[in-house]
Amino acid sequence: MTPRQAQLLVARADGLTAKEAAADMGITLRTAKAMYERVAARHGAHSTIDLFRRLGWLRVPDDMRALASGSRRVPSSPRRPGALT
Repeated sequence: MTPRQAQLLVARADGLTAKEAAADMGITLRTAKAMYERVAARHGAHSTIDLFRRLGWLRVPDDMRALASGSRRVPSSPRRPGALT
């Protein structure tokens, strides 16, 4: 990945739209989209979230992974003293 492609992806990860990221970088929206599509295709990603996951920029916390697999319960909030049960 080139430094410019990385700059574009970081801008997108920070929540900028493609149009905003392109303007910040001084490139056209068409160029920004082409850069993104090249990186996504190279990594076999089908969406922005998928691309970030494949790049290792998006991680699911272990406790949520365990919850999704059904292997353990999420701890409940502690009870207040004197609370009705």
